Formats: sequence, C-alpha cells, structure tokens
Amino acid sequence: MSTPAGWYPDPEAEGAQRYWDGSAWTEHRSPAAEPGAAAAGNAEAAGAADNADGTGADTDTVADEAPAAAATAPAGWYPDSEIDGGQRYWDGAAWTDARAPLVAGAAPALAWGATAGASAGMTAADLAGDDDDSPYGVVPAGRSAKLPNGNWFSRHKILTGIAIAAVVIAILSSLASRNGGDSPQPGPSASTSAQPSTSGSASQSVQPSTSSTPTLTPPSTLTPSTSVSPSASPPPNTPTAAPAAITSDGTFDVPNEVAPGTYTAPDSSSGCYWERLKGTSGEFSDLLANDNPAGPTVVTILKTDKAFSTRNCGSWVSGTPKIVADTTQINDGTWAVGVNITPGKYKTSGVSGCYWARLKDFTGGLDSVLANDNLDGNGIVTILDTDKGFTTHSCGTWQKS
Repeated sequence: MSTPAGWYPDPEAEGAQRYWDGSAWTEHRSPAAEPGAAAAGNAEAAGAADNADGTGADTDTVADEAPAAAATAPAGWYPDSEIDGGQRYWDGAAWTDARAPLVAGAAPALAWGATAGASAGMTAADLAGDDDDSPYGVVPAGRSAKLPNGNWFSRHKILTGIAIAAVVIAILSSLASRNGGDSPQPGPSASTSAQPSTSGSASQSVQPSTSSTPTLTPPSTLTPSTSVSPSASPPPNTPTAAPAAITSDGTFDVPNEVAPGTYTAPDSSSGCYWERLKGTSGEFSDLLANDNPAGPTVVTILKTDKAFSTRNCGSWVSGTPKIVADTTQINDGTWAVGVNITPGKYKTSGVSGCYWARLKDFTGGLDSVLANDNLDGNGIVTILDTDKGFTTHSCGTWQKS
C-alpha cells in the first residue's frame, strides 16, 4: 500500500519536514511542526502541487480548510516538538507516548505510520507498546524518550568493558611469557561478538547503522626458547690456611704465606731484623714499621699488610706465650705486659745508650708508643696494667721495686 501524500520528516535534514506527493519526494520543505499544523501544511502543499501540475486547485480554499484538517490530522508519526531529532505518534486525536528517532533516507512514515501498521495488522495500541528495553522502540507512557547516542561502543558499555578486560588479560599473559617462568598456557578466547539489541514493537523497526561486529583476538602467546642450564661450575679453590708460625728467614706474603696476627720470637738475639711492608717493590716507601731487637721480641702483622720480612730472628710462634720464669725483672727485648712482665715500678742502674718505651700495641710504629726515654745512668719507669708491652735496649736489668 502506498504512503499517502503529505508532510513527513525530511530524511536529509534533521528537525525538518518534506512533502511526499504520494509517489516521490517533492522539493517542498519546512521546519518541523505540530501534527495539526503539519496536516494544514499537507493540505496547503498539496494544493500548491496541484497548481504546479496544472490542476488549478484553489489554494485559498485549501488554506481555509486548514483548521478542519488540523482537527482531523491522520494518525501517524510526526516530528517530536519536545525532542530534537525524534518522532512521536499521533493517534488521530491526541499524542501518544510512543516515540522514535528520525532516520535519514527512510521512506516517509512507511515504517512507522498508521498505514504500515494497519497493513501488518497492528493497532495504535500495538505501536504504543511498552518495550522499553530496545533503544529504538517506542517509549511507554510516563517515561521520557531515550534516543540512541554515540557509537556502538558507547551504547554497549558492558560488552565493551568485557572486551577491554579480555585484551588486558591477553597482554599481561604475553608479557609474563616474555619474562620467563613456567611455559605459558593459552589464555581464554577473547573473541566476543557483540550484537546490538534490536527488539521493537513496530512491524519494520529502525536499526542503527553499525559497523561489522568487532572480534577481539588476543595476541599470539610467545613460547620461550628452551633455556640451557649452565653446567655446574667447579667448586672454588679453598685457600690453604697460612701457617701459624714462621720458621725461617725470608719475605712472606700476607695472608697467603703468613696469617695476620701477633707473633713472638722467643729465641731472638742481637742481629735480628724484621719489617712490616705495604708493598714488595723493595723501595723505602713500602716500609710500614721495623725493628732491630736485642732479645726476645713481639710483632703484630695487620690484615692490611702486604708482606712481612724477617732475618736472624729465629722462629716466630703465634701469640705471646710465657717465656720467662721471673716476671718481676726485665732484660733487653720486647715483652707482653701481664704475661712476661708484672705491672709496677721498675728501676735500673743503667748504662750509656739505654732506650725504653711503654707500648699500646706491637705493630712497631711510632703511634704504638705511649711513652719512651733515652737514659745515661739510673732509670725509673712505672708500667701500667693497661699497657700492652714494654721494650728496652741496652738498659741492663730492670728490677721491680
């Protein structure tokens, strides 16, 4: 059944009307109007079309009949005066709550008008159904119109969110496989076909223009190449512990040939010489400390020393063993206080060239000296129990008083 001549929503201009002469669009256009005004406009445009066709219809007479036409505007879809770009159904006597969007390019009112509805066996009540789930259907009474807005993704936020989550999971799975670990397992299929809801009560529902259904496919997972287990490395060479004694003359590497620590040469006599060294170039700048003891002597080799040299000192034993029976008299040599010397006041008759020193350690440097003196005659010294050592050269025998 053909669509009757009249004013209908312009498919090429949103919010405007265009006249349909019963078989084709004319060039008559006007702004969207109320149904009554549209009916009057239909009558007036029809008269103008008859004049243009040579029928000689009296346009004044048609215009006079406009009020009557407005009162009997045929049922159908007309531009909605409350919603820009929408249509509303007029049942022939009053507005209904059925609304729909204007669709550019659609046949005038054929998909929505009373003629099409009647041809499908539908009544105005059917056209004013309550399918409020469809974004393109009519709107029930008491509810505002909901017109489709934006693109497919903005209208289907839940499906879009699911698709985005699937892509994120696929990307994280790919990154995890690149960083090693267990062999990656294929992730769940992220192909999601999202179809817009198309339910509607009209016989020919208007469908939104949609692009092809997006299919989201996760990136291919990467299988890491087979790692090669490194061959077991040989156990590190366990260094041989340095001896706890020096039994011969020579220069010895610290700590490989002589371990750091305190050593005593109990059999040392005149002619003994030792050196602590910070290098082995043989230059004077390598010397850290040295001594020519005239009797038993003690030295402490530090961890930072590079070498130790000894000549004519006999064997060196670890620690400060007791090597005298009487700890209240002192002869030439370097002695450990509290082991081979009893703290207290000592006197000597002395001889020319006597030298003594109270020591805070046995490293042999100047900073080891707490106090010292050179005597030519009698001498007196008090050795404290906090002293570590005492050394004397050419002073005779010191007796505790």
